[in-house]
Amino acid sequence: MRTIRRVVIVLVFLAQTLTPAGATGQEGFASTGGTTVTVSGPAVTIAVAIDLVLGNPNDEGVAEWASSVAQQIMDYWNDGLASVSTCPLYDLSVTINPVDRSAVREIPTARGTTLVTVPGHHVALWGGSGPNAPWPQTFDAYDADGVANPGEDSANAYGHELWAVWSGHLDSPRDFAHEFGHLLGFGDDYRQGGLPIPERQGTLMDNGDRVDDELAKRLADIVRSSGKSVPECWTGTMDLILTKDYLADELGLPPAVCSGSWRVTPTFWVNEDGSIEGSAPAELTSGPDCTFDIPGTGRTASFIVGGTASEGALELRFTQTGIEEPGDWFGFQGAMTTTFRVDRVGPSHAELQTPIDTTDGGPFPVTGQATISLDCSSCASP
Repeated sequence: MRTIRRVVIVLVFLAQTLTPAGATGQEGFASTGGTTVTVSGPAVTIAVAIDLVLGNPNDEGVAEWASSVAQQIMDYWNDGLASVSTCPLYDLSVTINPVDRSAVREIPTARGTTLVTVPGHHVALWGGSGPNAPWPQTFDAYDADGVANPGEDSANAYGHELWAVWSGHLDSPRDFAHEFGHLLGFGDDYRQGGLPIPERQGTLMDNGDRVDDELAKRLADIVRSSGKSVPECWTGTMDLILTKDYLADELGLPPAVCSGSWRVTPTFWVNEDGSIEGSAPAELTSGPDCTFDIPGTGRTASFIVGGTASEGALELRFTQTGIEEPGDWFGFQGAMTTTFRVDRVGPSHAELQTPIDTTDGGPFPVTGQATISLDCSSCASP
């Protein structure tokens, strides 16, 4: 931290105002947004390019310092998001380019002027160090009041280039990561006077360093409101209570029946085209209880999850990839060949309770019941 601060002190932005001298309004700037999103399956890559305006970007050590700050920001956010979200699997890519103040120009917007360099790059003006340096702030000329308000998230950074003031008050990786959060679209988690918004104390967007489930959920909402799809990420449980009848009575023998229970824990995502991909381990939770002696049964199994999602339901299909030897004695494999239509009963919840009956599917019918409960961690907020 000391090394970073020494370099920061050297990088004093020699300007009397925050707007570079000689900046003039220019038409024709093709705004594309300095924060971009690419989605592939469960992976959501967010790339942010920042032009950091310094007194002399060619000074020795400046490029290395900027690269180091970018890496620290990536580490903070990627590690934090990975600790609370494996789907979506976020990957933040940050580039900080030191540039001369002559690269900055002023362009008009519907709500006044804003500062830009080139399309696709946000702008951060270095305001110097010391007690009289300006406090960092992000300005959004496409917002009603031009600033990132406390508690107010926005997707404007994904369609426009924003500008900010950074300064020596950012004296730790955490501070840079917080200020960078505004370029992801986050508002502060504290209000006027530094008091945290209720239940947001200690988060990275407050005055702490915690990336929590709520920030991950909000990021999904921000990306979605920018017009990009976000994979629906579902987890849950399937409990099956089953009985398999070997029809021994047809041979005039005593009944030959086995019963037991399995729990399946599917994890899957919904692609933009509505297709479902994922996996589902399963574990024997009781049994088998049989009316005849058996050599034992497998206690674990595994499946690939496929199917399709619609506005009203998730249709899940399971393809078995393995079962622990010596196999299944009470029909679990047969029961899982059913297509389960799980109704959406809320914005982020789906459930189903259905009977199982494979009487028409073979010589050894399986009957019972399946209870399914699924929750979505990245679905749109109600």
